[in-house]
This record gives sequence, C-alpha cells and structure tokens, in this order.
Amino acid sequence: MRPRTLLALAVTAAFAACDSSPGSRPEGLAAVNSAKWTVDASPLRSISGTFGVDSLTPFGDVVGAARFSDGGFAIADGHTLTLEFFSRRGDYLRTVGGKGIGASQFARLTDVLRCGDSLYVRDLELRQYKVFSSDGTMARRFALPLDSSGLEAVSSACNANATFIHYARESNEDLPLNSQVRRLIVPFWLSGPTGSRQANLGSHHGLERWFVRTAGGVGFTTLPLGKVSLVAIGNSRAYIGTADSFAIDVYALNGNHTGVIRKAVNTHATTPADIERYKLRDTTGVPADRIEYKKREWQTMEFSRTLPAYTALIVDSADNLWVREQPLATGEFVEWVIFSPSGTELAHIDLPQSFHVYEIGSDYVLGGTVDPVTGIQIVRSLALNRAP
Repeated sequence: MRPRTLLALAVTAAFAACDSSPGSRPEGLAAVNSAKWTVDASPLRSISGTFGVDSLTPFGDVVGAARFSDGGFAIADGHTLTLEFFSRRGDYLRTVGGKGIGASQFARLTDVLRCGDSLYVRDLELRQYKVFSSDGTMARRFALPLDSSGLEAVSSACNANATFIHYARESNEDLPLNSQVRRLIVPFWLSGPTGSRQANLGSHHGLERWFVRTAGGVGFTTLPLGKVSLVAIGNSRAYIGTADSFAIDVYALNGNHTGVIRKAVNTHATTPADIERYKLRDTTGVPADRIEYKKREWQTMEFSRTLPAYTALIVDSADNLWVREQPLATGEFVEWVIFSPSGTELAHIDLPQSFHVYEIGSDYVLGGTVDPVTGIQIVRSLALNRAP
C-alpha cells in the first residue's frame, strides 16, 4: 500500500471576541481582570480520516486524540477499534489495533489518555488499560483501577507522570427501586501508572442518571443535559468538580484537600432551545439506526431541569486548569476560564460550542468537531495565542 496522506479541510468559521471581565477566585484571593487568549481561525492541522489510493476513509467514532512531544498525532477510533498515527506534518504513518483479544487489539475501545508520551487506552469489555508508546508499540496492560471497596473506575484523567484521578461507577446496592432521576454518591481516588491506589479523595456526587426499573433489573443512562462530575489532574494538583455550582475542589497529590475554586455564575433553567440544540448535537454524524434509537430513548426519559455550571475540566501543559462554562443555546461560542495552579484566574478564551477539547499545549489546542453538512468527524489542532 502506498503512503496515505492527511486530508486537509479549510476552516471557515471565525472565532468571536469578547471583552475581558472581572474574574473570580478561590476563597481569600483578590479579584483580578483576566487576560483574553485567542486561537487562530485557520487550523494548524485538520484530520478527518486516512487517505488511501483514491479516496478518504473517514473516522467512524473518534473517542480521543493526542499530540506527542515530537509533534506527531494519534487518534483513537471506537468504530474501527484502531489507533491511527500521523506525523507532525499530517502524513499517515500506521494503524494499530483492530477488533480482537490480542495484545494490541481491542474488544471495546472507549477512550484514550495521553500521560507524558504514552497512550493509555481503555478497553471497557476486556476491563483493562493497554499502554502504547508514541510509535504505536504496545508496552503493557493492566486491569481497570478499583477503589478500596472494589468499584471500577468509570471516569479518569492523568498527568505527565501517569498519576491518575478516578471516580467509580455506582454500586449495585445503591441503585433505586423505581424509575427516576438520581445522582448517587461515589468514591474518588488517585492511582499510579499500574492502577495501584495511592490516595482516597472521599465520596462525591457522580453522574446524574436516568434509572429505569424493568422486569430484568435496573438500567440507567446519563441524563440528557444533566450534571456530570469531572476530574482533572496536573503535576501538583488534582481537581474534582460536580458542576452543581461553579465550585471545584482542589487536592494535593498526597490526597490532602487544599481549597476550592469558586466563581459567581447564574444557574440557568433548561429551555426548549437547549434541548433542541442537544438533540442536534447528539445526532450529527450518527448512523440513521442510531438516531432512531436515540429518538425512542428521549421519549422515555426526562431532561435535566437545570443546566450544569460547567461542562469540562482539563489541565494544560503549563499546569493551568481550564474550565468550560455552560454553553447556552443562543450562542455559537462558549467561554473557557483558565486558572493558575495557585487558583488565580489568569485568562479566558472563546471556543466554538461544537469543538470538543482533547488536550492543550503551550501553543495549541487539540480538539474534535463534526462537519454539519457531511457528518464527517474532524480532529483539529488550533494555534493558541496566550496574552503576555
């Protein structure tokens, strides 16, 4: 097979600008006027699949992407169960994985984390992480981390040293007896590169769920537009956010609670426009049979009555915490607020609502979006301009 090259797609959307506004801060810190950071409208790289002899093979289901220290990229496709590797210039290099139970194969690839220059790929069906180097070589694998009571991690984040923060799925003993909206308390903890527990971070709310009781037992799904607990971790601090209000708990990596980052924001009731935007976003680029399934599901459950205070946490390469505020149906862009490791508000930035951020470097933001016309999933690297 001859080498495949990256298909570049032009970005036509302009990025909106807004004035700097007074920032908020952890308790005890003085208010500051944060700087305005921006990203360039034209992407540094735009990857929508692999390009064969005469046609593009688009991604089926992008579940994560990473950029290595040499500038190369890896993109995880949950549909093909593969890791696709590209050079820093966007040239296709190799495909790793595929369906199976072999050392480098996957049964159900659900997400990928970059910890330093290693990829930790979760195989949910095999209940394990597989660790790959930046050239696609599999180094090792280990079982999904468990908390002290034996509950399996359902959401995780890692830092460059492969220290992880996790929280667990709900215990079967706590599941409700009737169909209803519930948000159960679950354990949070830190672990090392092989999943061994290092520190407990207490119990907090997990995901807001819609539980359904049937003759076969209890089924549940994440509540549409509901509150999702979020975790992030840097080189010196770990973060837990439940999104009930703009409050984020901060922990040292020995497990000690060191403070709370707070910001005064209004709580927004969910509107019909919010629901319609959610439905559009949830079905763009999705196969027709899956869309019909989602439509039937929407008819059997409630939507959250109030929106979360924020919807993403991520730590950048400089150890700053980025917080994605709750986007509203009336805007195409959403504001992210950036805090230093000490909790001081540094800056804010506007990014498109449809841009899902995977990682943030010193001079780039890597994320994914879906072409609204073709439904093709695209991974883009955008130049980041930090104000002095």
